[in-house]
Amino acid sequence: MRAIRNLDNINSNIPARENLLELLVADKRSAQTRRVYRSDISMFFKEMYPQVEETLAMEQFLALNQFDATAVGIQYKAQML
Repeated sequence: MRAIRNLDNINSNIPARENLLELLVADKRSAQTRRVYRSDISMFFKEMYPQVEETLAMEQFLALNQFDATAVGIQYKAQML
């Protein structure tokens, strides 16, 4: 697995898992949108990586190459239908 950038130093008041989520929703102005995006992102990782702790699941997903990441996204979309 390739090295994942350490996010602990970005904001020392937020644990690493929260840093990943916060980075993904940081550009959303609405608090409601940020809340829903956080929930959706967490649901994605719980569904696609059910046996893996969420932080590790995020790191594993972010380490995937583009083809494999797209395949995971397509599988998730198919499960939602």
